[in-house]
Amino acid sequence: MLFVNTHPMWNNNQPLPPNDLRTFLDLSKQGVIYLSFGSNAPSSKLPPEIIQLFIRVFSNLPYNVLWKWEKNELPGRPQNVKISKWFPQSDLLNCSVKHRVLSLLLLFPDARRFRYKENILKLRTLLSDEPEKALDRAIWWTEYVLRHNGAKHLRSPVANMSWIEYYEIQLILTVLIFVFVCSIVLAVSVFILWKYILRNWIANMKIKTAKTSLSLLEQQ
Repeated sequence: MLFVNTHPMWNNNQPLPPNDLRTFLDLSKQGVIYLSFGSNAPSSKLPPEIIQLFIRVFSNLPYNVLWKWEKNELPGRPQNVKISKWFPQSDLLNCSVKHRVLSLLLLFPDARRFRYKENILKLRTLLSDEPEKALDRAIWWTEYVLRHNGAKHLRSPVANMSWIEYYEIQLILTVLIFVFVCSIVLAVSVFILWKYILRNWIANMKIKTAKTSLSLLEQQ
C-alpha cells in the first residue's frame, strides 16, 4: 500500500522551473530563501555595508538562497547563494505552495504584497476544504485494505505482468519482423525490376548495333 501526500488540485499541474533552477531547488533539502527587491529597487544599488550584512547572514543559514542580483558577480558570495538577473517568480511561488520547501523573502510594494497574501489565503482555503482530514482518510484506507485481504481488486494489472508483457516485446518483435520482410520484398522487387530493365536495355542495344551493321554492309 502506498500513501502519497499530495492534493488532487496539484495532479498533472506541477510547476517546472528551468533545469538548473529545478536542480538547485531539489538539492535544497532545508528550504530556499528568495530575495528580490523588485524591478524598481535593484539590490546591487544597496550600500556596501548592507550587502555585506546580507552575505554574512546568508552564509550562516542552513538554507539555500536565490538572490535577484543585477550584476554578473557578487563579491564574497557564499556557496549556498545563487544569483541571477532574473528568476521565474511565478514558478517559484507555485513551488512554495506545492512543496512547502521554499521560504520567500519578497520585498514588494505594499499593494503587491497585499495581493500576494490575499491569493495565498484564498488558496489555503481551497486546499483545506475537504470532507475529512488526510490522516483520517489514510486510516480508513488502511483498514479497508485489511478488511479485504490486501484489496487485490484495486491493484494495477501491471503488477501481475511479466516484463515481456509490460514492455510489449511481442508487439515490437512483430513490427520489426514485418518491417524486415517488407524490406526484403522491396529489395527483391527492385532487383528484379532493375534486372528486367537492364536486360531489355542490353537487348535493344544489340538490336540497334545489328541494324547499324546491316546498314553499313548494304551501303558497301
